[in-house]
Amino acid sequence: LFRSSAAVTLTRWRYRADPRNRGLDNGWRDGDWRGSVVSVPHSPNAGAHSGAAGRRAYDGSVGWYAREIQAPVDGEYALHFESAHHRAQVFVDGTLLRRHVGAYESFSARARLAAGRHTVAVRVDWRDPQRQAAEDWQRAWFDYGGLQRPVTLTRLGPSQLGALHVRTRLRSDGRARVDVSVRVRNRATARTLRLTGALT
Repeated sequence: LFRSSAAVTLTRWRYRADPRNRGLDNGWRDGDWRGSVVSVPHSPNAGAHSGAAGRRAYDGSVGWYAREIQAPVDGEYALHFESAHHRAQVFVDGTLLRRHVGAYESFSARARLAAGRHTVAVRVDWRDPQRQAAEDWQRAWFDYGGLQRPVTLTRLGPSQLGALHVRTRLRSDGRARVDVSVRVRNRATARTLRLTGALT
């Protein structure tokens, strides 16, 4: 089902609106609740709104997503979110893994999972556009909340490359200097990892 470098796209989710923000107190973090089946990317209030309904839609709300995942073997896994608007909390089997604040910035939540079935729940809060603007998160439209880009699940291998940086500088003779750096994370026993690459 998985290779260490393979990612599975998690398209189908259950969605439940939480306009009174009672989900945390009611235990929704375990994901054991019924909701509408939606496809991610998803915006809960995408559609035509006007008048008072438009103002309510712009003011934002809270919503929850949940689904089951299957871990084929014991190991470390990453849930990768391409976008969650605006404040997100990610839970697996009721345990908080990650908080994130943003709009179009991707982020990951990592978990060590036993082989078998697990439940992922995501709380998304996009209320109070004035507060968001004060924190430099500007928005100009009402259908802002939700999981608006793909979500994937990846089984992590014994080593991982990340935080790639490329820096270019033009020299006075017309040639360019390109510096490339990458972070290497090792999850196995102590060893030497040699990286090779090519710029084409």
